[in-house]
Amino acid sequence: MRRSIGGSIRRSKTVALLVVATIAGASCIAGSAAAAPVGSAVTKQVTATRSNQLSPNGPVVTVDTRTVTLNVSATTNLRNQQRITVSWSGAHPTGSIQSNFNSVEAIDDEYPMVILQCRGLNPDPTTCWSPYTGSRSQLSPGRSIVYPPWRLDRYATLADRAQYANEPTPSSAHCPDIIDYGAETRLPFKAVDGTVYYGSGGADTGCGIKPPESNNSYAASAPSLVPDNATYAPTALDGTGSVLFSLTDETANASLGCSAKVQCSLVAIPIMGISCDDGYPLTTPAATPTPTPTPTPSADPTSSATPPAASPSPTATPSPTPAADPVEPVPADDEANCEASGAMPPGSFSQPSFSKYTVTGRLWSSASNWRNRMVVPLSFSPTSGSCATSQKEAVDVYGSELLIQATGQWIPKICENTNEAPFKHIQTGEPLARSQLDSGSVEAAFVSDPPDGGFSEPVVQAPVAVTGFAISYTIDNAKHQPYHSLRLTPRLLAKLMTESYLDSDHYRQTYTYHIPGSTDPPQYYKPFDSHQPLNITVDPEFIALNPGVGSSVDLDGGPQALLSLASNSDVISALTSYINADPEARSWLDGTPDPWGMRVNPNYQGISLPTNSWPLLDTWNGPPDSTDPCINPTLQNTPLTLLASPLQRLVAIEQSVRVAQGGGQTACSEIQKEDGSLYTQPARSGPQVVGRRFVIGLTSLADARRYDDDVASLQTQLDAKALAKKFPEATTYPDEGPLFTDDTARTFVQPTTASLKAAAAMLVHDDSTMTWPIPYSAMESTAKGLHAYPGTMVVYADIPTSGLPHADAVAYSQMLNFIINNGETPGTAAGQLPDGYLPITSANGLGALASYTLTAAAAVASQGATVPDSTTSNGTPVTQQIADQSEQTAVQQSSPQSAAPVTGSTPAAATPTIKDVTTVQAVGKTSSISTEFGVAALVVLLCLLLVGPIAVPLLVLSGRRGGK
Repeated sequence: MRRSIGGSIRRSKTVALLVVATIAGASCIAGSAAAAPVGSAVTKQVTATRSNQLSPNGPVVTVDTRTVTLNVSATTNLRNQQRITVSWSGAHPTGSIQSNFNSVEAIDDEYPMVILQCRGLNPDPTTCWSPYTGSRSQLSPGRSIVYPPWRLDRYATLADRAQYANEPTPSSAHCPDIIDYGAETRLPFKAVDGTVYYGSGGADTGCGIKPPESNNSYAASAPSLVPDNATYAPTALDGTGSVLFSLTDETANASLGCSAKVQCSLVAIPIMGISCDDGYPLTTPAATPTPTPTPTPSADPTSSATPPAASPSPTATPSPTPAADPVEPVPADDEANCEASGAMPPGSFSQPSFSKYTVTGRLWSSASNWRNRMVVPLSFSPTSGSCATSQKEAVDVYGSELLIQATGQWIPKICENTNEAPFKHIQTGEPLARSQLDSGSVEAAFVSDPPDGGFSEPVVQAPVAVTGFAISYTIDNAKHQPYHSLRLTPRLLAKLMTESYLDSDHYRQTYTYHIPGSTDPPQYYKPFDSHQPLNITVDPEFIALNPGVGSSVDLDGGPQALLSLASNSDVISALTSYINADPEARSWLDGTPDPWGMRVNPNYQGISLPTNSWPLLDTWNGPPDSTDPCINPTLQNTPLTLLASPLQRLVAIEQSVRVAQGGGQTACSEIQKEDGSLYTQPARSGPQVVGRRFVIGLTSLADARRYDDDVASLQTQLDAKALAKKFPEATTYPDEGPLFTDDTARTFVQPTTASLKAAAAMLVHDDSTMTWPIPYSAMESTAKGLHAYPGTMVVYADIPTSGLPHADAVAYSQMLNFIINNGETPGTAAGQLPDGYLPITSANGLGALASYTLTAAAAVASQGATVPDSTTSNGTPVTQQIADQSEQTAVQQSSPQSAAPVTGSTPAAATPTIKDVTTVQAVGKTSSISTEFGVAALVVLLCLLLVGPIAVPLLVLSGRRGGK
């Protein structure tokens, strides 16, 4: 058989927004309430109350009551790390707001909306994921306080009001000595396998081991890569709020265990504060009210009408009984602390030391708050792990990350048919996959570009997807709110990619320096131009097109460079083709300054484009008077290149954009050697501070849609005459046009179904390459291209038509037939096509592509060494002339790369009114998951994010051998 397959360096610091501000509307600063993902939207409503009863037979005094309405954008066909929009109205405005809603500091917000993912349709707090110590272990705010607010909770069971409640039995050595605190209570977490974890967070107050996934929980100042999804979100002054909530399935959180078989729920708890009784059931047990009968839950599994249960005391670890507690009057100060309202004004920011404990998010699991919860059932899609039941071995397809979301939905459906062989999508850079295919190392590849000079043996290039790249971003504007209307020109992208923003005035100086100990003469450095903006936010071109962004953003590797790929990729080829086709960008790259005088970094001047591998060319070393230990020892670090540090995979870039972690290695990391000595090296900083975020990155369009990222509108065309007419004033640099102050004469396009369809209408088959190339020049200059998305890309399945084992050939043929015949229906269910792709159908003008792929499928199955011609209409393969091996241009070799319930006494009280208001089918964004490698791929991704370009792993998964 033929095939034998087998910036200036900055130390990371916490920036506190010690500013009192007002949140004026429903758009909270943590994220965008963007278009809802595909799935069923659900609305819930609760009448939330806080009421006190200060004596056994005294009146119940209502302190506050609010009708809170919750909207969840998607609840079915959910996938790991999918972000859904959760919005609400009618809630208590929040004070002392922490800018990072997923941080441990956010639990001290006053009156937040707490949003959690919990296991079960009628969950209790022990099955909710909130791993921070402060939300699961409550210690008296003052060590000597015997009656903290949770002991005065009139809705709590007596067991939960014990002085030392829910302690593990036997008590863990990690638990604080009870003599150190006047009262303590624990909320263990019950894992899906039955394990009870008393540990939480990073401190010892957790009383034992903690779930392994809680290691992903960090403080706001820590370099978290994947923030925990426990959310403590602020409510605006008008009672509204909105956040993007990130869901996890069993592949990312096995302890919680949500999956297609294990049902989970989203639980939203509007914090109202503790309803107090001043402790009379504890100090005068005889006066304890008669227990309230427990209501029967609704038979409707989607109903959130659940019993007004208190936080459950795990039956396996009973708490001490109240009889063992000291019976003494409740001090007046403790009563006041329980009954307190918020100390900080609604809308104020980040003053946790002044927050009133009784109204903070720490007490979300208290009976008073839990009774006001709204429960929304969630349904997860199956993953590719379902292929374990397949009766046939999977075949491998290497290549394009652009297909991750599509193959993540296709594969589970294919696996349902035990008579068909599934396939595995092994993600690598397209140039590497293409090269391995031509050399016989792999059997099939997903790519976008044809090989230089063609293949050495007959290979079909069958279209399987029309999708594209996106420029995704997380940016906060001058008012510290999310910015949602970014517009970029090819020239701005070129500026970001060529290390042309200086980052610091430090680099505008002229230096003469001598490396200590060197015999070389002193080196002279002169900055390449004094007109260079320090970063894109102060570039007049960017300001003209993006008013309101402002320049008070985090400078740690964000606004100076595009977060891009270190590995060879057809996506880089597409991006640089787009830039190269634009006259403004090409002229600037060739040395002509922009209208304001900014020039290209001379190391990039005249660079030849397109290219599938972007080089880092700036070689300037840091100045000799730098005191930074990451620079000073050797002067061998290049600050601008460190700012531009790329990552190995598109999915890693998307995650960095999502959590607002710049790619630049702007922090200085201290590393300990084996001998105990220390050395320093540049490292990535942690996520940027909410309100000051600015990260732009190159991602796949499908990834951006799955995770609900903001994506930039890209310029398609410029009307030079209209521009000159609007801005006739002279400029010092007339070759690059007039000084402009807005987007006049420029057309910008978002990646939408319409703009992808417009691009698809321009595709013409190239008989020389047997592909449908993207016509970048025509997009830039013709009427048809005006509204066509310039980031559009076609993905092909390249498969040999000779030399494959029969079973493999049949499997690949079945894959192609499934994709075209069954995989082009938009939707979120298994087998459907997620958002971010244009269905390859006649209705979208892609009938010729669909027909060719079906014809190619037949050629693959027959293994007759023929390649169908595009003019074939009856499905009969037509032989394509295969060039002689000696006349072929060698396929460029690419470097290795990735791929990269509750018992006890409760008082008589009204149960909160909780009801379903609507259940609506929404159409919008969708999600998917990467295929086959599951948790292992997540681990690789996290490692890549941590080390950036320092590590260049090649993901090598199971290979196929010929002869099967």
